[in-house]
Amino acid sequence: MVLKMPLIGLLIVLFLSSCGAIPSNKRVVPAYTDPLELEESKKQEDAAMKSTLPSVKHKAISKKKKTSLPAVESNESASSIPSPLIVQSLIERAEKAISMQQWLRAQHALEQAIHISPGGAKVFLIYGDVYFNLGILEQAEQMYLRAISLAGESSAIGRLAMKNLNALK
Repeated sequence: MVLKMPLIGLLIVLFLSSCGAIPSNKRVVPAYTDPLELEESKKQEDAAMKSTLPSVKHKAISKKKKTSLPAVESNESASSIPSPLIVQSLIERAEKAISMQQWLRAQHALEQAIHISPGGAKVFLIYGDVYFNLGILEQAEQMYLRAISLAGESSAIGRLAMKNLNALK
């Protein structure tokens, strides 16, 4: 009996410590996958695969890349999804969040869109609407003014931004 308790305790400790040491190759797939995060994780996996190659093969691959690909082409292939599609997706995500009155989620999507395409007038127009609904009228005014300056007063986005700006005052 005296020996049973420490033995059981030792078995429990060994079992629990071995459970944490089991490597898992399964990837956790989130409910929402951002295209930018997905692409970043692919780059990290590619870099990890290249680092595990034997050094001789790695040198051969890098020499081949240096001689066959000009620097201009490597910059163009940095993103497999064109920026306008990403921005449009972010705008749609923001509009959906606005329809559900999730202002902070819409704000986050619009921040990402501005980061990708700082010259998008529609992004600033929608961002102005978000600030208006949050009650931050000074920021809403700034966003509408930015949308007008980017789109021009004669465009549809410019006219809508002007209308929203006049409604603020």
